[in-house]
Amino acid sequence: GYGQGRNNRGQQLTAETGFINNLTNKYKAHDVVGIDMSNSGRLDQLIRAGNLYLSLNDAIALALENNVGLQIQRYQFDLTEQAYRSSLSGTGGAFDPTFTVNQFNYNKSQQPVTNQVGAGTAPTTITDTFTRNFGLQQTFKTGANATFGFNTSRSTTNNTNTNFIPNLSGNLNLNITQPLLRGFGTGLNTISIRVADNNRRNADNGFRVQINTIVNQVVQAYWNLVSASLNVGVARQSLELSQRLLDQNKKQVEIGTMAPIDIKQTEVQVANGEQALIAADATVQTQEVALKNLISRNGIGSATLASVRIIPTNRVEVPAVEQVQPIQDLID
Repeated sequence: GYGQGRNNRGQQLTAETGFINNLTNKYKAHDVVGIDMSNSGRLDQLIRAGNLYLSLNDAIALALENNVGLQIQRYQFDLTEQAYRSSLSGTGGAFDPTFTVNQFNYNKSQQPVTNQVGAGTAPTTITDTFTRNFGLQQTFKTGANATFGFNTSRSTTNNTNTNFIPNLSGNLNLNITQPLLRGFGTGLNTISIRVADNNRRNADNGFRVQINTIVNQVVQAYWNLVSASLNVGVARQSLELSQRLLDQNKKQVEIGTMAPIDIKQTEVQVANGEQALIAADATVQTQEVALKNLISRNGIGSATLASVRIIPTNRVEVPAVEQVQPIQDLID
């Protein structure tokens, strides 16, 4: 639902319009938008007074918006789509029609006439010859091949004794071959098209898998941070109880109802509580760094996120009465 603010998975390949451009766009390179290494604006909106107030939905949205690997995966749609389009032309462009101009020739010759009585009145014989040979070749997915040729020649001369002025000649030929054994059928000739189409599907599946992986990582990192934050609260409460007990024992020592040696055990308990609180806070900071790396492009390398503390707004909710479900339903 977030998808980095785009309504499609692939990059947009824009091209110029017009009759000439429509013919040539397929053979032009297209500009593809590069990867933006800046974080989305959503991140700055959630930072207030040096704290990042983050809900689970916002964490998922930021991860999808700012994940570089996911944006790189989008280019696979372009690569596989272009490979599929290329496969439609067949191996080596076999399915593309080929138009050839084998000969497009104009020839003019002049020759002096030694006997004007036999050759006509002109002292020089001038001959103009125009030759045109065209061809069209097409291969089909069944393995059939069709070749069409058009050859024409037109010759004119000022020699009045020539029988035909102008002298025209031309021929058409059409050759169609269809293999009946080797190379027959669409299954053999379209294998590259099917492979390219499967690669397009694989790119889509890979995109979905990567999204699911990112969401799963963010959810786990978020609840790990929530759990670590709760542990800090527990460690702080335990330390407060130990400190309160130590204060009470000191008063008892002062009034003589407790031996001074007995207070040492309480002091050890307070020291252990302080150590547990420091370890719990270190765990919170470690989980914050892991979550920052998931929701931003450069993690703690960003000056904005380096000193920001994450305040998770979602909490673990334990129902007052847990619904008991049959074992078979839980297995399903």
